[in-house]
Amino acid sequence: AEIELAGKISSRVLLNGSYTYTATQILQAPLCTPANFCDPAYDEGNPFLRRPKHSASLLLTYLGKRWGEIWAAVSWAGASTQTSSAWASTTQRDTFASMLGAGAR
Repeated sequence: AEIELAGKISSRVLLNGSYTYTATQILQAPLCTPANFCDPAYDEGNPFLRRPKHSASLLLTYLGKRWGEIWAAVSWAGASTQTSSAWASTTQRDTFASMLGAGAR
């Protein structure tokens, strides 16, 4: 499910925001044989790796007369299961990112 909102705070300031909810599930585990080791992270019923349930972003834009467009953005992705090898333990962590930018109008 996704929702996106956009609006004008003033004649020169814009705000955009979005939120996403994603639910995943492994429906059938891969065939495990001595030649094809199966990581428990891929067991039936587990969520997909590196697919967070929740993510969101905000973008604030200023439309200047003198300097052009100036913007700031932040994004967040909620915890997701990750594994680096067949024997590695899985971890869950939130991730954040932020950016600033400018450009001519």
